[in-house]
Amino acid sequence: MTALARRFFFGLATLLAVGACQGKQRTMLVVEVDSNLAVPGELDKVDVAIAANGGVQHTPFSLIKDFTLPLYVGAVEMSGGTGNLTIVAAGYLGPSSIVNETAIVGFVEGKSMLLKLFLRANASTIRAPNPDLYHRRHLPRPRAHVV
Repeated sequence: MTALARRFFFGLATLLAVGACQGKQRTMLVVEVDSNLAVPGELDKVDVAIAANGGVQHTPFSLIKDFTLPLYVGAVEMSGGTGNLTIVAAGYLGPSSIVNETAIVGFVEGKSMLLKLFLRANASTIRAPNPDLYHRRHLPRPRAHVV
């Protein structure tokens, strides 16, 4: 098990333990980002942005020496939080964004869900990196696995 996987599972176990102590199930979403692009030749950085309630949280991952795919980011529902989350996983090669995957989802009360985003290689991604290239999915609820 890699150091990243150990940190992820330790963090997830901590969140679940804290939620169990509060008397109700924790509502959370874990985002998994994977790709079929070659690292580092076609993809060397991923940024996961989660936007909710007027704020945006960016989590950058360098694939050159720090992290390996798949990547995991967690989001926990805060009290008073309503509405949807917009999650964007952007893949970079150098300074250029080459592919994005976007999902608009909501929390499922009392559930821990897994949302999988895949940064897919295709002809336009590899031949002509384009910062405006993206795939968009609108999901009213995560199509996910209960953890």
